[in-house]
Amino acid sequence: IKLVNRRTGTTVWTLEANTQIKSVAFTRDGAMLAAGGSDGTVQVWTVAVGSRPVEKCSLRGHSDEVNCVTWNHDGSLLASASDDKTVKLWDPKTQEEKGTLTGHSSMVTSLAWNHDGSLLASGSWDATVKLWDPKTQEEKGTLKGHSGWVRCVAWSPDGEFVASASDDRTVKIWKVATMEEVGTLKGTVASWQHLDPKTKELAAQVKEG
Repeated sequence: IKLVNRRTGTTVWTLEANTQIKSVAFTRDGAMLAAGGSDGTVQVWTVAVGSRPVEKCSLRGHSDEVNCVTWNHDGSLLASASDDKTVKLWDPKTQEEKGTLTGHSSMVTSLAWNHDGSLLASGSWDATVKLWDPKTQEEKGTLKGHSGWVRCVAWSPDGEFVASASDDRTVKIWKVATMEEVGTLKGTVASWQHLDPKTKELAAQVKEG
């Protein structure tokens, strides 16, 4: 894993991982870095400006490759998605597994927290998106409509909408309050750029094809 200075483009630190890395994620304050690996583990480093990152722990619990890792808004919870069809929640302070979210019928490929960490979205090769309450660890709903694998999920800044990108070459937009599909874009990749809270107009990056 290489940490690169975005201004100069030079590598500042190189971190040795235990296995092939499939996903990395910083906390919002940049104080911790997580990496999900093909051996089913999640490695966590503490990061401080001017100092070499220090490996904090290696989280074990998945039985297959970890495809995605993501931190909640304040870095108090880390979520990991795996080929074992589960999502796991971890406490980075105690290094304990806080729970396992089950319900997908195929590998889970993507995760995204909403703005305040009250909901977690997961996308899967079963062509669905599931929404989870991290406190109760209950499934709040399943968004169905894609005809292909879901590779990416993203929240609007206000948490009102979720976008999902699929191998069916569409990006679907879902209204969370009603769990309804409110729009479909033709493309394969999406990332939120801006959502006007008044007009609800969406600016996103979409790869046509």
